[in-house]
Amino acid sequence: MEQDREKIQKEIRTQSEVILEKFENEYIYDENGNYFKEVSKKDYKDGVYEGDLDEMNRRNGYGIFRYHNGDIYAGQWKDNKANGEGYYFFSNGDRYEGELLNERKHGKGKYYFFRNGNTYNGMWEHDKREGYGEFIYRLTNEKYVGYWENGFKHGQGKFHFSNGDVYEGNFAKGNKSGMGKIIYVNRTEFHGEWKEDK
Repeated sequence: MEQDREKIQKEIRTQSEVILEKFENEYIYDENGNYFKEVSKKDYKDGVYEGDLDEMNRRNGYGIFRYHNGDIYAGQWKDNKANGEGYYFFSNGDRYEGELLNERKHGKGKYYFFRNGNTYNGMWEHDKREGYGEFIYRLTNEKYVGYWENGFKHGQGKFHFSNGDVYEGNFAKGNKSGMGKIIYVNRTEFHGEWKEDK
């Protein structure tokens, strides 16, 4: 399992490097490594910005912000904030790609967890998983597809276990709760009511 983890981490790191380089080549640097004429550099107390600035010297358009803590955001800016579509590279290796609103994950987006390779692909609201989405547990080969609320599995969903069994039913605050059924790998089913995952 440790080899799998290292392979996944290398894959995520390489993908992040490729995405960032492609963004830089498209919006920041020309083929000689110089800024495109519309690109400016501006220092802030929490990092350095390279990208488009409007007539009021605010971040608007496309740009990269390199935070002093090691995080990097590359994407669209509006009204001096990360707004629109972009990529957020966390210093711990995690990566988010998708929509942002006022510097928060909001709308459709995919999050890659560097530590274990898990991914969440779906809807976000104010930095939390909210609405419909799919969470893949890469090392255990399990998957949840369904609804989320306030960052937890909540509402109707399906959980696919690594042994082939599937739970289909209601979730509340991350646990199986309410009516549901388990479809076993041998195709038999158990219908019942759950409370706090039991």
